[in-house]
Amino acid sequence: MHLHHTIDAFLFAYTVFSVTTQVYTFFVVIFKSPAFMKEYRYFLCTFIFWDIIFNVSVGFFILPTPLFPSYGVIVSGFIENLEPYFGSNVTRAFICIAFWSGADLIQLQDFCLIYRFTALHPNRNVRKWFMSWPSMIAFHIVGYGICFAACVPIWFIVVDESEKLSYMAMFDSSIFLDIEPGNVFTFLNENSSIVPYYCSCLFVGFGFHLIVSVTLSTNIIRYLSHNADKFSTKVYRMHRQLTIILIVQIFTPLMFMIIPICILVMTTYLEIPLSNTLGHIGILLITIYPSTNTIITIVCVTPYRKFTTNWMKALFSLATIRNHVAPSTNS
Repeated sequence: MHLHHTIDAFLFAYTVFSVTTQVYTFFVVIFKSPAFMKEYRYFLCTFIFWDIIFNVSVGFFILPTPLFPSYGVIVSGFIENLEPYFGSNVTRAFICIAFWSGADLIQLQDFCLIYRFTALHPNRNVRKWFMSWPSMIAFHIVGYGICFAACVPIWFIVVDESEKLSYMAMFDSSIFLDIEPGNVFTFLNENSSIVPYYCSCLFVGFGFHLIVSVTLSTNIIRYLSHNADKFSTKVYRMHRQLTIILIVQIFTPLMFMIIPICILVMTTYLEIPLSNTLGHIGILLITIYPSTNTIITIVCVTPYRKFTTNWMKALFSLATIRNHVAPSTNS
């Protein structure tokens, strides 16, 4: 592992913070959720699990340093230590894992929204049907099939080891000055015949995700407002919080993943070169994205927020007591 820039060190440190927050949130969701959230805990924990996988693959193992205007990166993470033992395909595999987990985070948001929709639907049988084993298996097969379709083409778009020099020859050599002997680096071949079809599918997939999310969110709000009198104040407030969180989380992948990826795709089609600065900003946004989900969950759900604030107050009080005790002991 070798950190090339200050931003690499920041991204690594942020990933440590982010994964720690996600593990903590995983614990809080399991042990501090209200009784009526028993089913929903599964969806939240699955979402957090793939948050962690995405964070670890991008922020620990890949830790990319962009080499724009080429579509390449220096791999500054732990892959640098693994590649001498497992070969160049380990880099290709972790890039595919990053795409898989990123796609999984987006489709899991729709999965969570579908559950919220069925949980509030006037017809109780809708939720029973959705939570039945056949439906769960079918939804998981479809979801993971989408993720598989999102990552497999990447395996073939990554430039082979034998073709790296010929790919680099298409660009000014000055953009590769950061590459040092022994560094691991890789490229995505934007001229691959797969890319036009892959990018078209990405746009269709993102559009479908937004349509499904907005439609479900609108209906969830409508059901919740129409059935407000059927819930206690506490339960209604919790349903409202969970719905608001999901709606807010619709926009987080839009800001942190979909827009940066769409900009990358559009610049590829329009043949507009990207600077390293824009590359760093894009990678920064994508790295920050997973932690936003867990932070929103902890801050916006009352039981989680209360437990966290009480825990932080207890730690602060303990630190204060120790500071007071230490001088008196020395004296």
